[in-house]
Amino acid sequence: MALKNKQFIYCIFVSFILSVLQLTFAQGVPQKGMLWVYWGKSLDGNARSQRVLYFDFIPEDTKISNQNRISLNLSKSQQAAVLKELVLPPNFYVYQEDSVKQPAQITMGKVGTEVICDGKYYSAKLIKFEKIPKTTAKQIPDSGCIYSLIMNNDFIVKSTDSHKVNLRSQPDAHADIIKRLDDNAIVEKLKTVRKDWYLVQLKDTTTQGYVHKSQLERVD
Repeated sequence: MALKNKQFIYCIFVSFILSVLQLTFAQGVPQKGMLWVYWGKSLDGNARSQRVLYFDFIPEDTKISNQNRISLNLSKSQQAAVLKELVLPPNFYVYQEDSVKQPAQITMGKVGTEVICDGKYYSAKLIKFEKIPKTTAKQIPDSGCIYSLIMNNDFIVKSTDSHKVNLRSQPDAHADIIKRLDDNAIVEKLKTVRKDWYLVQLKDTTTQGYVHKSQLERVD
């Protein structure tokens, strides 16, 4: 029994050392994968209502981040340089929504880890970005509370005339009414349409429709 316990402890120790070595070897070594740039809610407690850009890297060799995405830290000049190389969706900056993916070869600093609420998250400083034609990297789904915070795009219904707010079939004040929404109802914004209308989905349902942005307030 004692021998089995020692073997078990030894296996855990070896696995830990290999994991540390993989994170260390990733430092300064170009890694192929998928760069994902997207808008999300700021995690700054003083600016929760602001939308900011996130730069995540999904490496082909997922061992370097234990099957997780790596959040890249960029300076403002690095952000500008990378964004110039990407084909951005229309109104990417105007509406501060949508995302863009680009196969890339990324050179980064040491991959660090941090435990936040319910999981371990990985980050690294960007050193060099290069576009490549394709990658075998596969999307890693959002999971954990930090991504729930970042991706949160909830709004509160706020009537401007003391009446219920109309959820319409089209982004038009004369379109058919799908449902009348109570004040303080929570909806998720899916996208902006015609500048002044939001396509929204009712929470805990699949019902979608359009609401004028003047009747919605972002949830901080």
